[in-house]
Amino acid sequence: MVAFSPLLFISGIMGKFIAVMPMAVIIILIVSLGEALIILPSHLNHALVQSEKKDRKLTSWHERLQQKSEKGMRAVIDRLYSPAIKYVVKNRYFTFSIGIGVLIISLGIIAGGYVPFVFFPKGESDWIVAEAIYPLGTPYNLTEETIAYLEKESFELNTVFSEFSKNNGGLVKNTFSIVGAIPRRDFKPPEYGGHVGQVWLELAASEKRENISTHTVLNKWRDLIGEIPGVERLTFATLEGGPAGNPVEIQLSGQDFDQLKQAAAELETELATFPGTFDISNNFKPGKQEKKVRIKEGSHSIGVTMRDLARQIRQAFYGEEALRIQRDRDDVKVMVRYADKERHSLAGIEEMRIRTLDGSEIPIEEVADITSGRAYSVINRVDRKRTISVSSDIDETIANASVITGELKANFLPALAERYPGIVYDFEGQEKRTSESLDSIKSGYVLAMMGIFLLLASQFRSYIQPVIIMMAIPFGLIGAIFGHLIMGIEFTIVSIFGIVALSGIVVNDSLILIDFINRALRNGAAIHDAVIESGKARFRPVLLTSVTTIAGLFPLLLERSFQAQFLIPMAVSICFGLLVATILTLLYVPALYLIVADVTNLFVGREQKLLNAGGGVRNAEGGVRNAEGGLRQAQTSRMGNTEFRGKGDQVAAAGGKQIAGDKSRKIEVREQRAETISQKRSRPSTALKQTTREAEIKKQKKKVTS
Repeated sequence: MVAFSPLLFISGIMGKFIAVMPMAVIIILIVSLGEALIILPSHLNHALVQSEKKDRKLTSWHERLQQKSEKGMRAVIDRLYSPAIKYVVKNRYFTFSIGIGVLIISLGIIAGGYVPFVFFPKGESDWIVAEAIYPLGTPYNLTEETIAYLEKESFELNTVFSEFSKNNGGLVKNTFSIVGAIPRRDFKPPEYGGHVGQVWLELAASEKRENISTHTVLNKWRDLIGEIPGVERLTFATLEGGPAGNPVEIQLSGQDFDQLKQAAAELETELATFPGTFDISNNFKPGKQEKKVRIKEGSHSIGVTMRDLARQIRQAFYGEEALRIQRDRDDVKVMVRYADKERHSLAGIEEMRIRTLDGSEIPIEEVADITSGRAYSVINRVDRKRTISVSSDIDETIANASVITGELKANFLPALAERYPGIVYDFEGQEKRTSESLDSIKSGYVLAMMGIFLLLASQFRSYIQPVIIMMAIPFGLIGAIFGHLIMGIEFTIVSIFGIVALSGIVVNDSLILIDFINRALRNGAAIHDAVIESGKARFRPVLLTSVTTIAGLFPLLLERSFQAQFLIPMAVSICFGLLVATILTLLYVPALYLIVADVTNLFVGREQKLLNAGGGVRNAEGGVRNAEGGLRQAQTSRMGNTEFRGKGDQVAAAGGKQIAGDKSRKIEVREQRAETISQKRSRPSTALKQTTREAEIKKQKKKVTS
């Protein structure tokens, strides 16, 4: 729903044109969400209970089909997807490079013009319109004859396309014409007068004309008509129903009308040099031929003013009411004016005589200058400046409006503004509609992406994983661009609307996969095993989500009706974008998940090393400070402790000698007692024992001395 919301705020006429679709989609999604949360659980419970009660030997046909599809899906996972995801996990950086390379190539296809951009393409139509405009003042009969000629030549198309007419009952079904008015159509204002007219052709339905395009019929009708003498403008167009405007339209504005006309003529000549341009025209319409009267200087001296001139000329040619005569219920005005012969001759005004204040009459040439010229039938203004708009239609099989306007903007128009300093140019038509729509889409799309990111970040409690999920959006763009290339259709503003809607669809597949990987990691699985097993487990739901969406839009791709033509680019963007995004999601997102994990581990490892190194430095600094303190204490107490240590040594030496003497005396007493006892027991061994005792006494003395 968030992804469709930018389509609600598109400015300009295109926003009004497309606003119904996102509103309907958002309401449908809200209803489907309620069904999934409330009604679907009850249905699943009922289905599971019924399946448990059934005898497995009496399974129904749909259960047997389900079993076969289950086996087929398992075979695809084991034989195709499992080796692929293992290779991707092993070569994740190579996979990442391939994805970026394909994205760059797809953008190059658009930039190189291989898939041209057209704001709103000229699709197949069942109606063709021809408009004939003569100079203002052309008799009605001449315009009527021209319109009748256009209708007559339109039925010759049935002869030109005789094979189709034989099988389908005629290419041109009906015609109708209007003389005296051209109603408002697209962004063109209406025109009225006997000098204008138009013819409408109703063709056979576009579904039946598979090999005959509307533009082929239009060009053939144009060739049959050829050049019509005296026509100021003869244009042919198809009724397309889109809010596109003229393919190329430049508005020139300024105060000097002569400069505007000269600049418009140069711009028309420049447009004619581009291949594929036709029906080049401008909205400047000269009026009828007229006589312009200006009073001469010095006329006031004889009592003639501009007001007197205008009043007397009006009286001469239009008349002045002299009296009214009552005839029954009606009043009959009696007008005094020149005779018909004088009023219908250009010499009538030149031979006039003007009455002065004293009642005398003088020739008009004595008091006024009379010149011939042409009036303006209409003066267009924008911001109080006079404007002339130059427009051109194009053959989209040969030319591209964006390329033409780009070249004019880069080279010709700046030079034109330098040659005519008082003139300012601006782009109208498709260029203006494109800029209006794209500017509003940019701002709305950025807000939608921020909303999606915040929703994902709140659910996953991470700022990195939403980025991984949203990486599927560029892959959708890859599919949309290649889809237009394969189908052979232009990239339009409706295609961009489809890409905006696609952004909310493709993230669903990545979201399912990332959530399952996170669950596996919380259960204690290794990250490589979690990625591989999650991809295999979520292969079926990801695939089914995309296949069901593509299957729902696929009939629109095959539709040939006039009403469905402008929706086909949107269907191409969604179908092909979702197809490519699904394939890359199943392979690219696991690789990107592991790359993010590698980068995270790299930065975490460096941070831990830095923390450990910082702790060692702090410990070393503490040891240095302790050593310095010990040295200072030693230096302070060295001198004071020298005398104390000397006296202590003397006391200790004296005490040691006294203890040694006491021990020697005790040993001698014990020896004497032992000698007395031994003599009593054994006299013969006295000498030997005495020698032994002397040796022991020496040893004891050495120990005591040491």
